Amino acid sequence: MLGCLLPGKPILFYQFDLDQYNKTNGSYIDMETELWGDRCTEQEDLVHLIKDYAENGFQEKQKYAEMRKEYFAYIDHNNCQRTYEYIKSQGY
Repeated sequence: MLGCLLPGKPILFYQFDLDQYNKTNGSYIDMETELWGDRCTEQEDLVHLIKDYAENGFQEKQKYAEMRKEYFAYIDHNNCQRTYEYIKSQGY
């Protein structure tokens, strides 16, 4: 999922067995409000979502871009540099 989330690609969650999953496993997140993508439980809704995204050039919805910014301080290609600078600053 992170492979799609970080670059801003749309994510679709097809939760056809959501009730059973919640009974068996539960979840540490609210499946209604905290997923980083559109969620559906019916196959026809999934097909509709895929068509909508295809017609719009697979553009990420603004609300998911905003959610991503809340969870990740940096969305760039400088993670290795930051790690190196931190290690260096610690005297290693």
